[in-house]
Amino acid sequence: MLVLEPIWLYASVGFIIVCARKQILALEQKEMFSNQYFTAIMIMVAAVFVPVENWILHRQTAWETTFLFENSNDSTLIAFATLVHVMVSLGSYWLSFKILHKYGEDVLIKSTMWAFSIFFATQGIFYETLMYPGTYAEYHNGVPHTFWSFLCLPDLH
Repeated sequence: MLVLEPIWLYASVGFIIVCARKQILALEQKEMFSNQYFTAIMIMVAAVFVPVENWILHRQTAWETTFLFENSNDSTLIAFATLVHVMVSLGSYWLSFKILHKYGEDVLIKSTMWAFSIFFATQGIFYETLMYPGTYAEYHNGVPHTFWSFLCLPDLH
């Protein structure tokens, strides 16, 4: 969902930097945006994350926007979501790089784990909205669904 994706992106980018921390620590500050790790993260976001999220947003607009919008008839919402994903990824990389160089790998690992924890805890606490398996009309009419019905998610069209 668009509400939680910045947290998920920070956690994902931070996790990648944690995995390559020894190599990234060897880099100079001036090499922050001109190295293979930055390139790999941006390729992952541009080639995998953004297209998948945009497909979900186009196909399941109500679910992906936590039932704020019923459908996306124009490309404005999808273009905005793409811009948000790329900017959050850039910001996450910059923040993770700075945390790693200034505070060390322990703080970066903890911040990444906190981001993952917040993401999954929020999914669990607010599952009635975030993982609602019904349609836009059902949601706004107050039709209840159990958490387990999400696991058998039908086509929402």
